[in-house]
Amino acid sequence: MIGSVLGVLGAGVLATARWPSVLALSEGLNEPAQALQQAERLRPEPTIAFPVELSTELIIGNGFGGVSKAKASHQGIDIWRSDAQPSHPLVACIDGVLILQEILHYNMGNAWVIQGNDGNAYRYHHIDEFAEGLEVGDTVEQGQVIATMGQTGNTNAPHLHFEVRLEKHNGTAIDPVPLFAPPIPGVTIY
Repeated sequence: MIGSVLGVLGAGVLATARWPSVLALSEGLNEPAQALQQAERLRPEPTIAFPVELSTELIIGNGFGGVSKAKASHQGIDIWRSDAQPSHPLVACIDGVLILQEILHYNMGNAWVIQGNDGNAYRYHHIDEFAEGLEVGDTVEQGQVIATMGQTGNTNAPHLHFEVRLEKHNGTAIDPVPLFAPPIPGVTIY
């Protein structure tokens, strides 16, 4: 009895996920196209832009919360160029103010921290070069180049370690990936 109930529930979930016409009929919508339009409306809008210029193939690895080399929880994500080249442009993921610049700060290397207009802080680590003319206190706009990807600090390959912190630069870390509303064209997530 329990197995047949689970089987029916599983079939309903599968049908809803795979065939919009089943969803349309079950929700009283007349056409499969209406069901797809409703699904598109429910897709979350990105709340921040991707922090790396999307002009080449990129990889997100070492996901949020995993164990790092130091056996501590990974408080951000790591983003690499698929060809491992350095000096790729890093861009402001949100409108805000540069509140902190770190130079060769322990294992995280060079870093910028943006206090976003949304109240959260966005940390960029392992920077190679800071964009000319920018300094702490400057306002940045989403998409503005703020630095280049590097391998400063404790790393053996050029990449960006990117963190989102609630409210302040040392606040609670949250997973940035859902804020981008994946999939992101040209970005593979491992």
